[in-house]
Amino acid sequence: VIMATKEQSEDNTKLKGLLSKAQQIQSLALIFKQKALKKQQQSETQSARISSARDKLRLCISHFEKNIQFLKDLLSDLQKKINLITDTIDNLYKNDEEVEQALEDIFSKLKSKRIDPALVAGDKDLYYFVDTDSVDQLKFKTLEEMNEMRKHGSDCEEILQLLQTKLNTITSHYRSVSSQIDSSFSTNIQFSGLKIELNSINSSLSIINNNAERISKMTSEQHFHEFESAMQQLPQHLNLIENCYQRIEKRVMESKQTFSHINELNKALNCQLQEIEKYEELAKQKIVDFDALVMQFEDSKNNVLSLVEELNNLSSWYDMFYRAYEKLLLEIHRRHKEKANRQQIIDNLTKQLNQVQKTENENRREFYDHYGQFLPVSLCPAITEDAPQYQVTLMTPPSRLPVITDYPQEEETD
Repeated sequence: VIMATKEQSEDNTKLKGLLSKAQQIQSLALIFKQKALKKQQQSETQSARISSARDKLRLCISHFEKNIQFLKDLLSDLQKKINLITDTIDNLYKNDEEVEQALEDIFSKLKSKRIDPALVAGDKDLYYFVDTDSVDQLKFKTLEEMNEMRKHGSDCEEILQLLQTKLNTITSHYRSVSSQIDSSFSTNIQFSGLKIELNSINSSLSIINNNAERISKMTSEQHFHEFESAMQQLPQHLNLIENCYQRIEKRVMESKQTFSHINELNKALNCQLQEIEKYEELAKQKIVDFDALVMQFEDSKNNVLSLVEELNNLSSWYDMFYRAYEKLLLEIHRRHKEKANRQQIIDNLTKQLNQVQKTENENRREFYDHYGQFLPVSLCPAITEDAPQYQVTLMTPPSRLPVITDYPQEEETD
């Protein structure tokens, strides 16, 4: 009896110990469940925060990319204007070179053409009559205007380069942020998996509760191996619960990290948006400066066009001067020939008039010899007059037309 009583007492002590351990496991499992539920609530809150942060991030990205595209289009328009300015400068320089070359060519012709000594004193060429001071002044003024025009174009390029460099810096920073943005969107926290983990916890907790209840109802009369069998399942399920909780905790931690990362990206992108706003203010001012330079360029361009046109007119005028000189020599030669022809006509006419006078005088003397002696003198005194004498005379002063020694060929001026 004593031994039986002692064995029963030992069994009760073991039973109480196991029951206490079961209750501890049950309490731990319940704590894990409560923590898991709290983590689930955190995850739901975190999920909403991540979703909101991602929406905000998408909005910032959309706004940023629209601004970037607008600014790129703006700089593209400025580049087109600069290309047009560059083409205009190149064409004007080419046109000016052609005009000045034509002017130099005609000046070379004028220098090679000696003036006939009968026209001017000394050994001179046609270049002697060129107003070199006026020509040089016109060339210098044209060069000044073209340099001014080129400077306006260069200043426009500097503005574009400044804006392009700053925009490249902003887009470079954005690319470094956008690579992280892509990863943040690709990171997908599976919050739905937490419910599966919670279901596993609930299932294991239910098993622990059932086994703990079985243990609490067992008596010492029952076989102890049944008691131990029920007890062996409790730590296994507690480990399952703990593992589920750790996975839940890990995912919640990952979600916090994801939110923190997205939040940092939002801050970084907002900084970029602030930079864009500053850049836009700078761009507005620089575009005003750019447009002012374009207007100044247009003024210089018009001045250059006018000056080049004046140089071109000078080239044409001096070319006509060269041709006119050739024609002048021919005209002098023509007039001398015409004078000689006219003198021949005068000589012939004088000879004819003298012959007419001679014949008329002979006729008058014949009349007088036959009938004059029979007519009273007072009846017609004029009948005794000789025939009038005619003479072709020059009514204007003699011409001072010089005598040219060397006449050009007619074909040279055609």
